Amino acid sequence: MGRVKLTEEIKKETIKRLEDHVSKKYIGTYGVEDIKTKWKGRYLYIDWIEKSGDEEIKSMISAMKKEKKVNEEELELLNRLIGRMNKDDVKKRTSKLCRIHFTGNPKKWDFELYKYSDNWYDKEGEFPFSSGTVEECFDAAASLYITQTFP
Repeated sequence: MGRVKLTEEIKKETIKRLEDHVSKKYIGTYGVEDIKTKWKGRYLYIDWIEKSGDEEIKSMISAMKKEKKVNEEELELLNRLIGRMNKDDVKKRTSKLCRIHFTGNPKKWDFELYKYSDNWYDKEGEFPFSSGTVEECFDAAASLYITQTFP
């Protein structure tokens, strides 16, 4: 297969594959709430959004209420805290992960890991992964920053 132009169709299919993969393997585990992607030319920048502790806190408060482990004053404070957590303006923590570069083959992308020490994307570093499918690229970055399973 020769070099292919990066079309809107390829971009959409790439995002769909990535979202499907992340949804099946990462959302709801490892503290991942979602991913954020952005195209710049032939590069797809991939960030991940950490799951907030709000849901866990809400369920703990709910359990305390049911078990009547709080007095009226504490209950009022907890209700105010829950009200604050329900606001749409609660900021989510977004962390950079990697960027992938379209090589002309939709099944093989060049990979660059985001290095927090340099505040830039690195393809020449010590990380032993340089290209693969969109799913493999995400897994490589996730092994270091999300699952922390990189040896």
